Amino acid sequence: MAILLNLAPVVAAFASQSVTRRRAAVPTIDSAGHAVVATPVDATIECVLQRPSPDAIQRLPEGLRSRATWLMHTTADIRGASGQTSGGRAQAMADQVIYNGITYTVVDISAQTAQGNYRRVVLLDGVA
Repeated sequence: MAILLNLAPVVAAFASQSVTRRRAAVPTIDSAGHAVVATPVDATIECVLQRPSPDAIQRLPEGLRSRATWLMHTTADIRGASGQTSGGRAQAMADQVIYNGITYTVVDISAQTAQGNYRRVVLLDGVA
């Protein structure tokens, strides 16, 4: 039997960075049947940022490894590329994280952290 640890209080205690999570909004359809681009929704989240380990970089596809810039630990809901989600529903658009005026794209959400009530994600430099 696996023992589940709630690591969210630990991550929250060490969360020393405030970053902006930008989430793409769902476009709407106007009366003429045309798609109307929706404004992205920004939220401030607390996190721990560190440089990614060689192990975290190795998990990424070959073309993305050189762009891996940050490893982020957070208790906030975050969506990754390829429909990964930390909130239970698959989504097509990855969240973006803005830190020190630079936009990063979420590309990898660690599956092991779902049981620990926090998210470990890799951030890519630039928009994917």
